[in-house]
Amino acid sequence: MAGILESIGEKLGLRSGGDKMQYLLVAALALVIIIAIVVIITNVMGGDKKGIMRDQHYWDLGLEPPSEIVIKPEDFKKIQMGPGMMGPGMMGPGMGMSLMMNPHTGERTLVRMNLCPSCKEWYVPDMYDGVTLDDFDENGMLMGEEGDPMMMMGGGQKTCPKCGIDIIQFYRDKRKKK
Repeated sequence: MAGILESIGEKLGLRSGGDKMQYLLVAALALVIIIAIVVIITNVMGGDKKGIMRDQHYWDLGLEPPSEIVIKPEDFKKIQMGPGMMGPGMMGPGMGMSLMMNPHTGERTLVRMNLCPSCKEWYVPDMYDGVTLDDFDENGMLMGEEGDPMMMMGGGQKTCPKCGIDIIQFYRDKRKKK
């Protein structure tokens, strides 16, 4: 450790045999650099991934009656992703209307639930009211009127059914605060 401090001290123009305050400053600087490196490595190599790899809530249409199930990120690793199969955090525009693979049964019976940004409760989007497995085509896409999957692409849920907050307005207000 002393060798490292001496080389840092030389680079900073500190004389060898300097006072203790200079060595303390060099030691503090070295400690800050080491802590910064550890924080960077932790975040890059496996830090907290709450945004993507958190528990996902789904409505299982394969159960009688349909009900909510929670799937942990490690459960998604058990199934092999194929065409049309999405894992957590991999949803793209319009993907919310397709059935997803249940890693416990191997069947496509799941629809994704939404998390209210205000009350933090999970709910089934209103586009699935009264929907059964028969309402999906062979590729797992929700069919609209006249068998057209695009007919189902509406504006999405505007309010949380549990707390009643206007979801769009919630995000507008949150953006204005920043």
